[in-house]
Amino acid sequence: MGARFLRFAVVGIINTLVDAGAFAFFLWVSPARGPVAYGIFNAGAFLLAAFTSYQLNRRWTWRDRLPRPIPFMIVTLTAAALSSATVAVFTVLLSPFTSRWLRLLMAAKGAAMVVSAATNFFGYHLWAFARPLTVTALPPRIPAPSFSLVLPAYREEDRLPATLASLDRWMEGQPPGLWEVWVADDGSDDGTFRLVEEAQEARPWLGLVRLHRHGGKGAALREAYQKVRGQYILYTDADLSYSWSDVEKLADRLRQADVVAAQRVAGAPATLARRFIHRSFMGVLSLLGLRVVHDPQCGLKGYRREALQELLPRCRMNGFGFDLETLVAARGLGLSTATLDIEDWRDVPGSKVRSFRHGLDTLQSLAVILARRWAGAYGPDPSEAMVRLGIVAFTGFTFLLLFAIKVWQWEQWLISAYDGGLYMQALWLTGHGLWNAFNFYTSQPNLADANQWLLIPLGYLTRLGGPLMAFALQALAGALLSAAVIAYARDRGEPAGAAFLYGAIAFLHPAAFGTQVLDWHPDPMGVAALAWGGVFALRDRPLPFFIAILLSLATKNQAAVAVGATGAMGILVALIHGKRRLALYGAPALGLAMAFLLGNEWATRLLGGSNLNVAVDYRSLGGSVEAVILNLLTHPSLLLSGIQNHPGYWVDMLRPFLGLPLLAPVSALPGLAVMLLNSLSDHPSLTVPYVQYSLWALPALIFTAIEVISAIRRKAKGEGKGRPVFFRQAATSLLALVSLLSLWSFLRFTLPNEVWRLNPAAVREDLQAAASLIPKDAAVLGEPGTITPLSWRRYSGAWPHTDMDAFLQTVPQDLPIYVLVAPGKAFGGMAVAKEMEWIQGLRASGAEVVMDQNGVLLLRIR
Repeated sequence: MGARFLRFAVVGIINTLVDAGAFAFFLWVSPARGPVAYGIFNAGAFLLAAFTSYQLNRRWTWRDRLPRPIPFMIVTLTAAALSSATVAVFTVLLSPFTSRWLRLLMAAKGAAMVVSAATNFFGYHLWAFARPLTVTALPPRIPAPSFSLVLPAYREEDRLPATLASLDRWMEGQPPGLWEVWVADDGSDDGTFRLVEEAQEARPWLGLVRLHRHGGKGAALREAYQKVRGQYILYTDADLSYSWSDVEKLADRLRQADVVAAQRVAGAPATLARRFIHRSFMGVLSLLGLRVVHDPQCGLKGYRREALQELLPRCRMNGFGFDLETLVAARGLGLSTATLDIEDWRDVPGSKVRSFRHGLDTLQSLAVILARRWAGAYGPDPSEAMVRLGIVAFTGFTFLLLFAIKVWQWEQWLISAYDGGLYMQALWLTGHGLWNAFNFYTSQPNLADANQWLLIPLGYLTRLGGPLMAFALQALAGALLSAAVIAYARDRGEPAGAAFLYGAIAFLHPAAFGTQVLDWHPDPMGVAALAWGGVFALRDRPLPFFIAILLSLATKNQAAVAVGATGAMGILVALIHGKRRLALYGAPALGLAMAFLLGNEWATRLLGGSNLNVAVDYRSLGGSVEAVILNLLTHPSLLLSGIQNHPGYWVDMLRPFLGLPLLAPVSALPGLAVMLLNSLSDHPSLTVPYVQYSLWALPALIFTAIEVISAIRRKAKGEGKGRPVFFRQAATSLLALVSLLSLWSFLRFTLPNEVWRLNPAAVREDLQAAASLIPKDAAVLGEPGTITPLSWRRYSGAWPHTDMDAFLQTVPQDLPIYVLVAPGKAFGGMAVAKEMEWIQGLRASGAEVVMDQNGVLLLRIR
């Protein structure tokens, strides 16, 4: 009971995320308000979570019992009614005590979750999943043979006579006592059981296992595997799609391997739908690192008894995912796996497989298999499971915490003026977007709202849910990279703690710290996670890496720098180790990144602005990527001045070249030192987020350094290329230290910042209002994100890139000068103390305060 309740609690956490997320989404997209509307929103969110609950509970929590859909729906609807009533009652009772409707609703939702959870657990346990799976077994009447063949069957009354006749002819040619055949009846409600029971009278080698209710192909096979007596156990579909000669070949192959899986390479032509489903399925397996064989769903497999005894306690899928799960578990346990190519197979009419329904069932099984694999269910070391579960729990908790902060603090989920990474995509989508952008620029000079024209054809989607869409893409990119890193490390026997620490951080940064959800500043940690995670993915999981690239470029254009850094490192490692495939992938990645950055520069000039991306200002230290390279070559003193004045921006400038082993370690050290100082200081004097660019590049830098040093040492010892070295305890410890420092900095400086309580829509409106108060011939000085909407002005500057006193001297005496400050950069600790002190000095000296509200400050200093 206790273990079952623990599993139910884990499922409940997942359902809570689904429930709360859907509820907040309904509140965000719908203008309807009031107790009735809130009750409807809650019911919709609850039903969506209920579907997730049914799938997870029947596959995990109550996997040993038969699900009953109708009682489950009754319990679910009852809990939904109680949950909605709780929300409505709390709304009515608590509304006189607060005016913050979103906080009120989230509190009511919390109470409703408690009520629904109690109703669900007891209803599921006592009614919906109350009936255990009962089995009837009628064994063969011969001594234990060498081979056992299992035929899973479900509603095979029509095809079974032909199957038995073919089986009789084949058994006549086999030595007596060599084979036994079992029919595994998956709870058929036709005459399947009766036919087999009658056939047993004349066939002593025939056995029967019957599930009293339909449990799924996997459940039927599992029960049959526990009853068979042979040393070598095979199964093939009851429709006999595969020839008896293939069965014999697979039986012979079992003498050399623990597991043998047949795979179809030719034969009967499949329908378009089945080909599409198969290719999609294999693509998903490749992305998740679960592709063990070419055709895991082929209905002909064999196992040695010893191997099957290891597999069965770990394999719990009841449906069509059972085949894949056995193969994944076999690889995780280190069992030898072989394949058998099948060229002569046929598609027998009357199949019970429905492409869409069973395809969805298989995809759901994939999610469970992937989760159980990460939880250590298919690995030999139980201690690894605790490490993985701890990392997953920490990631999920952080995700939920930051998600709750977002919902709690902001009353509206609107695109702010600082979601600059989204604006750039229009310049890569359609020529129509470019034309409209040009027209918009010439007619309305407020670039902050240009997304309604620029994002075509994604404009309306982004207008509706830009931050949410960006967050989802970042989360998916992080998940892909995390899966790639973990799979790569585990396949090569790396330490479990190191592998899963790296993998969890790869997911945590682009997902939980996704800036489009939590901040107005594009996420530096996600960029660096792409850079170092991409290196590992590039070596063994190129497809997830490139999909992550596309997803990241769809949310932020500084991801191109991470792509370029990864490509450069890939090329470097390819040169050191002779890995030609790395060069084939690394070169296009580097080219794509450079093309994107140059295109960004071209588009910026086309629109006449100083910088469209408000977060990553490559122009600040040279005007363009080309100029940055030129400055590095012609002004070496820039490196020293960068260390002295602003390590964060100096590191930011070098990010395109982090793959170079000489520059990489040097660029990381200033960032680490600044983070240490900021963590110990009461008032950070340097920007935290920009320094994090270097911090989160550390794993990639360490990886590059280790690769180079290891290669040199191996060559010096005459050991040749040797095996690449990826994880070292020192690197893991350093990454853990940096992670804790960054999290501490985030909680100490960013989280308590007052701008968490600002409404982004109000800030945007006030920024536009402030811009309208500035004369067209005035000079403007402000933060990069603030002056972006004003970038067409002839005289404008942005700190800390611009020396303020020098800027004032360049402005003609007859022009007024305004200083515009908005909370976009102070939000992340971006405002450097020197500049803030300068602003305070201006106010003290009598500068005219034109506007000061919602964090938007407009000063006129002359």
